[in-house]
Amino acid sequence: MGRKSSSFDYRTLAGCILPKDILRFFDVTGIEEKHAGRSGPDGEEEVILRISLDETDSRRTLGHSLKPNGFTEGCDVTDFPLRGHRVILRFRRRRWLDAEGHNVVLSRYQLAAPGTGYSAELAGVLKRYMDTMPVSASSLARHFKIERFNFLRCYKECLSGFTEWEQAPHADEWVLLERNAGLSLSIGETELGGSVRTIVSNAEAKGGKGSLVAVIKGADPDNVESVLRRIPEERRRGVRELVIHSPGMRMAAGKEFPGAAIVSAGRSDGAREDILIERMREFRETIQGIKDLPFFLFRCMGIFG
Repeated sequence: MGRKSSSFDYRTLAGCILPKDILRFFDVTGIEEKHAGRSGPDGEEEVILRISLDETDSRRTLGHSLKPNGFTEGCDVTDFPLRGHRVILRFRRRRWLDAEGHNVVLSRYQLAAPGTGYSAELAGVLKRYMDTMPVSASSLARHFKIERFNFLRCYKECLSGFTEWEQAPHADEWVLLERNAGLSLSIGETELGGSVRTIVSNAEAKGGKGSLVAVIKGADPDNVESVLRRIPEERRRGVRELVIHSPGMRMAAGKEFPGAAIVSAGRSDGAREDILIERMREFRETIQGIKDLPFFLFRCMGIFG
């Protein structure tokens, strides 16, 4: 009986590990394992797996007449960790010379998500977690084997959309998601960013997505009333119930929502506190306090809005 022969195609395995379609443009030229010593709160040893990739020769596929001129310096991009290893992809693009002798580099593949040192796929997963879940940058950094402060900077400045947020100019005073004003609203107070904030929530959403209606600085009824008045009148008239956790808001809320029945839910009668306020406090504890209030509210709008 003859022996069965088999061949190993590294490209199949590499294609399952590396970013999608990368082997159409780059060849794996080396793998290096580096022990970087112990790091992190648990004192775990950090092991880095550096995968070197050189751009393929594109003359046949693109049909250009450029002349080869070596490679660029290596560019490091962080990808998903692999069995506890931090994975660094080191790319080298090909350099070419045109007819006038000028250096040319063809950009056929986006190496990293703009403004970051992460592969586009890793950046997309990190963004999705931060956009929609009450998690801390620290916990994600530990899980994905990335540096915490750099990740938080990349998310805040490049991935999140925070720098273009239209409510940023007035976020310290108030933020509003009028679309979340449903049939039943809850109004309460809590401390955020060193001062009392009035929280208006959609009670039907039960502290989940669609809960956040408004966060307003202070507990002055006139100020709260002026912000709530920004909700279109038709939507305000559609509110049928107001659950008041802040007694001082009863009159102001009643004026802006004339069709709603008002239910008092003060702590003295043993009623449960507003669910969204509880969730926001838990989130504040998860991220170990609020260092940038507008950014905290921006994330709250993504998670609870």
